[in-house]
Amino acid sequence: MTLHIGEWIVLLMIMAMPIYSFWESDKTKRAVIAGHKTKLRMYQETMVYLWFPTVTLLALVLMQVVRISDIGLYWRSSMANWVGACLVMCLFVYLVLGVYKTKSNSQNNEELRNTMKTHSWMMPASRCELTWFTFGVSMSAGICEELLFRGFLLSVFSDYIGLFSSLILSSFLFGLCHIYQGWLNAIRTGIYGLVFSGIYILTDSLLIVIILHAMLDIYSGIIGYLINQSSIDNAKLYITKSDTKATAP
Repeated sequence: MTLHIGEWIVLLMIMAMPIYSFWESDKTKRAVIAGHKTKLRMYQETMVYLWFPTVTLLALVLMQVVRISDIGLYWRSSMANWVGACLVMCLFVYLVLGVYKTKSNSQNNEELRNTMKTHSWMMPASRCELTWFTFGVSMSAGICEELLFRGFLLSVFSDYIGLFSSLILSSFLFGLCHIYQGWLNAIRTGIYGLVFSGIYILTDSLLIVIILHAMLDIYSGIIGYLINQSSIDNAKLYITKSDTKATAP
């Protein structure tokens, strides 16, 4: 199969995404931690970073260069589709319970706080940041990353290097795009990419994976927000106790 020039452009954009992420990650992290860049600005830049190649891909769909079926945007009401829908519902219940547990279990918060150390700097700490993270970053990541790394890359690569090699390569690139979270989390994200690819193949619809991906990102944002709020509350409590001791007769 010969690629259209537009497909080559999208492919080059996707290849450039890990390079950009690697190049910018440390600078962005330092800027946010130092207060030179707000989290809202970082979230907005992330959305532009995700949507720029995605809009290009969608333009190819409108031009009928890329078929919707090629990137998995369909629902056949097949058994595989409905199994995927059940998976979405089960995950939703599990994540809701996870949020409830985090809100009510301080010991669990401490464990999560230690787990989040490498990327706590990017997690929302206010309601405004949580809103942008949820409806901006998380929704964009679910839609854009799945269209690009699962829908498009698997469709393109599988014709040349086979499905298995395509799964490995697309997941590797997907993981590299998250290098800003640290190497360990980038590797973990690459593994998630393999899982998402497997679910896409088994459920026969990218729509399932888009929803799953967005739900997981929204969940991580809510957990990050709760942990950050817990840290802020603990700091306020410590300051209050210190002030009380200082003013005690």
